Amino acid sequence: MSFLNGKPAKEAIEDSILESLLERDAKMCDTWDRNAALSLAFGVKSELSQDEVEEVKNYVNDLKDEELLLNNKIKVQFIKGDVKERKNKALLIFRYKYLEGL
Repeated sequence: MSFLNGKPAKEAIEDSILESLLERDAKMCDTWDRNAALSLAFGVKSELSQDEVEEVKNYVNDLKDEELLLNNKIKVQFIKGDVKERKNKALLIFRYKYLEGL
């Protein structure tokens, strides 16, 4: 299984954030303040293959505190991220914050 699936790092990360947001929204209790709950910073972890590490690492390094627009309507802030490598395994770990549009 590949994180990028033939996509550029930018698109794969944005898809990962969108998937995370939709999953969080679906699991949310009806009594919660939806925007308040979604706007808490949230972490995502994804395994990377060794051939994806450099592309993802280079893209993530440029993203700190950047606002991203997903699907031309959902605004999130990419807080920080990094690729951790250990024993021939690579893991992308990043945090984002929902701003508006869902």
